[in-house]
Amino acid sequence: TELGVWLKVAVVLAALILAGSLASSFVVPRLATSEFRALTLLAAASLLGIVLILAVAYVWPHHAQAFSLPLILAAILVATLVPENWPQLLWFGIVIIFSFYLCGWGSPANLVNHFNVLDEQFDIRNAEISEEPIDAILLNTVPLPEFTFARLGTNDDRGFFGSVREGATLGCPQFHVYDFSPARAFAEQLDCIQGVDVIVKTTNYEVFANGMNAPNVPPILEYISANFDCLTVSDRQLCTRR
Repeated sequence: TELGVWLKVAVVLAALILAGSLASSFVVPRLATSEFRALTLLAAASLLGIVLILAVAYVWPHHAQAFSLPLILAAILVATLVPENWPQLLWFGIVIIFSFYLCGWGSPANLVNHFNVLDEQFDIRNAEISEEPIDAILLNTVPLPEFTFARLGTNDDRGFFGSVREGATLGCPQFHVYDFSPARAFAEQLDCIQGVDVIVKTTNYEVFANGMNAPNVPPILEYISANFDCLTVSDRQLCTRR
């Protein structure tokens, strides 16, 4: 996305500011202090560390929020680098411009568009609060007066606990996993579903059998197939023990 491009620009800009700050601490007398160098090194270390961490563990766009610390520190260093004898209005303008770009907006239009999108998403999420999640709808159709259930699949942003009927008890504490989840998580799920009456399974769970956990998912699917009758509704399966 366009904001993603400007975030990269902000990170590169921060790296240039930190390099300039470190160089300035050796040639500008007023910046040759241990405090200024410590702040520069802290910002540089946090920027480098976050880049390395996200390079290994990046999954969702909101993980980029980790860049907040080094980008804020870079903005502080910009204010420090502006010569003391420059007019205050010019000093203020430079800090504002650099801070805006370090936020990753790129332009005022991007800022406005971003908040318009957030406003639309808020209205959608707000409307969804009053809707009954599909997991709860499916569990409400189970004819048993009391039963234990498990949920297999990725997390659902809308959640599913809000309207679960009385008598339905979550029997397995781990109710969502991902393709990159450890093998232990799938082993625990296989062990746990031995004792539940009902399983709600997202259809993307089968996809895990072709990914990083290819050896760990088939035993679960085979157990469900051998012991449960499943009904597919939308992107869910409601499986009831025979």
